[in-house]
Amino acid sequence: MEAKGKSNSFESKIKCSNIDIKTIYTFHEILGRGQFGTVRVGERKSGNQVKKYAIKTITKKKLSSKDIQNLTNEVQILSTLDHPNIIKLEEAYQDQFYLHIVTELCEGKDVLNQCHFKENLSENNVCLIIFKLLSAVRYLHDNNIVHRDIKTDNIMFSTKDFSSEIKLLDFGLSKKFITGTKMKEKTGTPFYICPEIIIGEYDEKCDMWSIGVMTYLLISGIFPFYTEAEKRPYAKGKKDDKTNKKEIEKELFQKILKDKPSYSDKVWGTCTKKAIDFVKKCLEKNPKNRLSSLEAVKHPWFKNIINELKTPQYITKDILLGLIEFYNKDNPLERLLKRHLITMLTSAEIQKLNSSFFAINTNLNGSIDLSELQEGFKFIRICISNLELEKAINLAGGKICYSDFIASTINLKKFNSKNIILELFKYFDS
Repeated sequence: MEAKGKSNSFESKIKCSNIDIKTIYTFHEILGRGQFGTVRVGERKSGNQVKKYAIKTITKKKLSSKDIQNLTNEVQILSTLDHPNIIKLEEAYQDQFYLHIVTELCEGKDVLNQCHFKENLSENNVCLIIFKLLSAVRYLHDNNIVHRDIKTDNIMFSTKDFSSEIKLLDFGLSKKFITGTKMKEKTGTPFYICPEIIIGEYDEKCDMWSIGVMTYLLISGIFPFYTEAEKRPYAKGKKDDKTNKKEIEKELFQKILKDKPSYSDKVWGTCTKKAIDFVKKCLEKNPKNRLSSLEAVKHPWFKNIINELKTPQYITKDILLGLIEFYNKDNPLERLLKRHLITMLTSAEIQKLNSSFFAINTNLNGSIDLSELQEGFKFIRICISNLELEKAINLAGGKICYSDFIASTINLKKFNSKNIILELFKYFDS
């Protein structure tokens, strides 16, 4: 996926291969339709590994210059992200009429719908979802990216199993930001918009407000700010009445600017003080008093989750030594092979490894540094020289990314079959 040329054209900004996607993927059922195209389930034609992807196909002739800018922005930002709770961009293709964006497939529902079908949704369930979302947002902010459209619709479960991983998606409104510089574009989904976006000057803490809104909604079943016309999550107002919609939005924004959320009903009465405190600190109208993503991941509400992860079940000798060997002993070809073999791991295998990743990545910034490696080896009581750890970290470029962490756990002997070797050959030969 290399962009050709240095022009500012749509073709040069979208990282594409000049290959007909139908020679690579078989298209299956439609997952959804939008204004510009469709999202289908896709499956690679080569190899014996059955792995499905989500393929968004966009009709290029329907795109305005702003639409092109948003899509270009989404692909460029997604191509740089590597986190267990952020949707993974696989590749992108285009032809004369269409643009095809291939991402990992989420077979579950969005967070609100999947939670709706779970009986007895507990505060602990919500806490774990928000913890994982916060880890993703902490990673984004640490890399100077603001999402600007965090909402339940944009967070999907990997599978239909409620215990599966969540994924943050839809980066069409995301943006690279400069620390200390304010943004002014009024963008986002009305129910989740923070007061300073309405005013017209804001920073990355707009994402933290949206997380507060989402947490409030998942716990109570209603939004913290709403008009009587649109009280419930599924109510959309009169779609054919633009005047009515504008009036409702204006009333909603006034409530966001002036009202305080209620924590007095029966639902909130059963919640812990830590949960209420977290929501209140996310829904601070003054962004200076609002939690940052760094502060939020350290909030006491998440203490039990962090303690549960830091156990011998997740921080093991094999995983830590595998990390060191991946950089210090594996040759470049082995590393490439292991990185590609990640695509052949099952969701269950990856989810278990994700828990180990979070257990070692204690600062939740999406990558493992030297101090975290040192702490990991101390935890399992194995002495290893700082020189060897520093060598691995230096070879990793100063920090170990998520994908390399997963790749380091792969045992090549388990993939020693004729079909897989042939598939690997075809992949690298292309």
